[in-house]
Order: sequence, then C-alpha cells, then structure tokens
Amino acid sequence: MKQPTVPSGLKDILPKEERELSKIKEITKKAFKSWGYLSIKTPAFEYYDLLTAQTGDFITGEVFKFFDSDGALLALRPEMTTPIARLVAQRYSQGPTPIRLSYVADVFRQEKPRQGQQRQFLQAGIELIGSSSGFSDAETIIILIETLKKVGLRDFRVGIGQIDFVNGLIEQLTKDVEVAKEIRKLIARKNLVGLSVFLKRMKASKKSKDALLKAITLNGKYVLTQAKELAGNIKSQAALNNLIKIKSLIQSYGYLENVVFDLSIVRDFDYYTGVVFEAYSPQVGLPIAGGGRYDGLLKTFGVDMPSAGFAIGLERLHIALAGQKVKISTKDKSSVRVGMSSKALLEDILKLRRAK
Repeated sequence: MKQPTVPSGLKDILPKEERELSKIKEITKKAFKSWGYLSIKTPAFEYYDLLTAQTGDFITGEVFKFFDSDGALLALRPEMTTPIARLVAQRYSQGPTPIRLSYVADVFRQEKPRQGQQRQFLQAGIELIGSSSGFSDAETIIILIETLKKVGLRDFRVGIGQIDFVNGLIEQLTKDVEVAKEIRKLIARKNLVGLSVFLKRMKASKKSKDALLKAITLNGKYVLTQAKELAGNIKSQAALNNLIKIKSLIQSYGYLENVVFDLSIVRDFDYYTGVVFEAYSPQVGLPIAGGGRYDGLLKTFGVDMPSAGFAIGLERLHIALAGQKVKISTKDKSSVRVGMSSKALLEDILKLRRAK
C-alpha cells in the first residue's frame, strides 16, 4: 500500500516548529498592539468576485475556488488586504479615522512550492486605513522594521519603491493597457532579460526604453539622486518627490540604516497605487515581507479611504531566523515528558499539582 501523504505544497508542522512559530506570532502580535493596532479575524473563504476584485491576473490565477451548496462561487483568501478592506467598508465606514487593524492568519495560493512558500502559509500584518500622509507611509515601514527586530532578525533590508515612478516611464513607452501590463509583469518577476527582449520589439524611442531599463536596476541608499535624471514626466517626478519625503521622515526617526531604495519593486497586486516595499534576508530567496499604499481598493466596496499596510510571511521569517542562528525561546517544558510511560506521566503531573 502506498504511504499516505499530503497534497503537494502542503506540510505537517511538528511540535518544535509549531512552538517556534507560535512564539514568533506572539512577538509580532505584541509589536502590532504596542503601536495601537487592533487584532481582527476574517473568514477563511469568501465570494470569489470579492476576493479577486483588484488582486490582478497573476494572483487571480492562483486562487483556490469552489462552489457551495447554493451554487455561489467562493474562494479561499489568497491574501488579507482585500478581506480587511471589505470589513472596513461594511463595519467602519462611518467611524473616526485612521483605523489601525492587525492580523495573523493562514492564506492560500496555488503556487509552485519553493523555500518558505507553501500553498497554505501564515501571514502577520497591519492595515492603516484612512490616512494618505507621508507620515502614514513612514509609519508602516517603521513598524515593519521594528517588528522584524523584535523577533530577533538582524541581517535584513527593506527595499522601497514607488509604483508611479515606473508607471510614468511605462506610459512614455506605450498607451496600450495590455502591453503596459506585460511590462509590469516582467518587472515584478525581475525578468530583466525578458524585459529587454520585449522592449526591443516595441516601436518606442531608445531613450524611453533605456530610461526604464536603467531605473529598474537602481538599488541602494542613494538611488533617488540618480533617478532624478530619469524622471522625465510629471507622474515619475511626483513619485520621486514622494519617495524623497518618505526617506526624510524615516531618517528623522532613525530607521534609515535598514532601508534601501529599489525602483524595480512593483508587487504582484494591481491595487497598489503609491509607495511599495519589500523586506529581504540573505537566508531566504524570496521577500519575507511586502506591502505598500493602496488608495483605490476600498472604492471597490463603495468607500473612498486611502490605505497602506504590509504582510510578513512567518514561515519565511522562521527560515531567516534559523539561518541567522537566532534562538527562539519557547520555554516549553512539555518536551521533557516525551517517551514517558502513562504511569510516570500521571505521577509527575500529580506531584506538581500537589506541590502548588
């Protein structure tokens, strides 16, 4: 008989890993709470049309979908920002702003399994809803940095970009929506070879093509100065000015050490409208966190509220911590009883209770 197993992209979590993940969850929850973010939960599945309203073609293609007994098309949540946007529109649309919410939840995607990426994975994140200021962008980035530090991660960087900087350069190349979408997809996948080939086939000026290719290779603390010569349109100039303001705020609060600027960051989701960012650790080949500003998402649900947030992949964070040999103290004494007979276990537990 064939040995039983779980479907591809899923895994069992054994006691040691579960204890360590639980400790990471506990620390992140406390970190979010210390900044005034209230914890919430949303259903594991919702209506398919709602969950895919603005996620984009790539994520939509990875959604687990099914019909319920009433014939409604449902889907497991592929991320948490859209469900929270729906919740805020329904429950908090008339209340005071900004609204600060946090979560720790499993999400589900039909992705090809990779290091730190299963088809069911754990995310922890925040959503800051109802504020459009540069201070709110800085707040989300600083909270991400603080949270990673509190968990014990040492060697990491947060790369910051701006959607409209790239969008402005793409609009100089083409007005075709589908062509622009393909360019953004190639940039999001860091496929520079594919992008170069694609641009060569386009009927656009060499200067515009070169500007885009150069922009998405700029990475570091000083790229904003270099990017000024590439921002040859109003949209890109405004985006660059926004990044300069955010850099100034982060620097003024003493968090610039962990920050680099990366104009190639686009993200997979269509709902991002402004600053975008990702956190990286050398021990993991994929971002361990990502987020940004998504001012238009709540309009999908009938409420116009600017928003920003981020999500941390806790399994990826766990791998990064292990790679940096960070000891996660779980203070769990139950493991000393592994292998005990029932008689010895009962006597041990009863002795402890009587001692109290």
